[in-house]
Amino acid sequence: QAQAIDRAAVAAHVDLVVVASDTVSDAAALVRGFFAADALQQAERPMLILPRTTRAPALLADRLAASDTLLLSGAPAWIAVERDGPLGRAQLAPAERIRWGERILDHALGVVALPTDGMQEARVSVVGTPEDSCLLRTLSPTKPLLLVDARSAAEVLAPLERLASDSHVVFVRLRWDDALDALRKRLTERAPWAGVPTVIDASAWLGDGGASDLPEEVDPLRLQRLAARLRSRGARIHSVVGGAVALALQGSEDCSAQDISAERVEGNEILFEVENQAAREALLEAIAGARTSIHWQCYIVEEGTVAARFAAALEEAAGRGVKVRLLIDALYSGHDVFRARNPVLAKLDAIEGIEVCAYRPVTGLPDLVALKQRNHRKLLVIDDAWAVVSGRNLGTPYYTGFGEVALTRASSYREVPWLDCGVQVRGPIVARVQRAFRASWIAAGGTPFQAGAVPL
Repeated sequence: QAQAIDRAAVAAHVDLVVVASDTVSDAAALVRGFFAADALQQAERPMLILPRTTRAPALLADRLAASDTLLLSGAPAWIAVERDGPLGRAQLAPAERIRWGERILDHALGVVALPTDGMQEARVSVVGTPEDSCLLRTLSPTKPLLLVDARSAAEVLAPLERLASDSHVVFVRLRWDDALDALRKRLTERAPWAGVPTVIDASAWLGDGGASDLPEEVDPLRLQRLAARLRSRGARIHSVVGGAVALALQGSEDCSAQDISAERVEGNEILFEVENQAAREALLEAIAGARTSIHWQCYIVEEGTVAARFAAALEEAAGRGVKVRLLIDALYSGHDVFRARNPVLAKLDAIEGIEVCAYRPVTGLPDLVALKQRNHRKLLVIDDAWAVVSGRNLGTPYYTGFGEVALTRASSYREVPWLDCGVQVRGPIVARVQRAFRASWIAAGGTPFQAGAVPL
């Protein structure tokens, strides 16, 4: 909803969005609001949410909506439950629970696994708000399934009418951006021959959390994966109708090489770090060999086993006389934000020889500009002679190799290592990295220091 409001505000050239709500003081609404923080942070227009002075009819009331589901032998029936409204889709809060018939069920990002024993059509509601409910529709396939991308245009859907007598036409929502109610309405208009459309949710069956971080170009592959998943559960698949998979990048003759504004620096030794485990061990080895200084700038510092190993290595380095300076982003490391302190950084800051500096601390009510102007750099300089410029934050997912974890379908996304890269450098370019760190350090309020002997 926040994203939809922001898009409308940009289109209307609005500078400030003010939302009056009857539920702004409601605890459940507040919890849901926290999970919209990413959308609000990425908004192009600031939003001010105010309580109404008097109760008024809700003009933008949400309605509970649930995807349809398939009853397959020996397999749970997966559904997605959400709130749909005039402004789009709103995700359920983690603490909310689902009532289905006489059963109370938990959800993960709105996805619920329904037991198939005694399955029948019944209403779905959120515990505590029985008046907010919707009918769950089920399909027990007696014919092969014709899986269709629910975003398909009318001209794509029209020829499928000839196949409807020999198959069950099942529309697949591939993107959580599409609210279920709006999708069903659009399908009714584009494919009236299908009657009440059966709409299942791909992410509910694939368990990929909405795949919001994947480009739409991979949707045809996800549709094929869904077909394979349903086939493994005993479903017969007639056909899969969706977009084509682009196997190659499109070239352009309009592209030309252009010089960048940065000055060329030659005579450097460069090593790319692709493997997380190797990058971690190389960094720990470099810290263990440091003699004079360690300067580390990081966007996010997270508690965990990896952060503990690095913290111990930095403490040991400081103990042998190495000067350690850590520069982190206050907001995304949770350090110096409304007096909150990151436990890892607070412990390091108390050690003699280690200085911790937070970029843009949050001490009062910030404006949107202050919240969004963060420092995303990740770099490290040791002894003015060796540096790493990286995409990795200081946390377990970033410095854990794929071969070090046993992933299953039940694994949380936080257990999955990041696929990232860094660059180790030696040579004259190290002075440029050191200069960048020093400028950010001083801008964040750190005590100025003299760079080493490497020429700038």
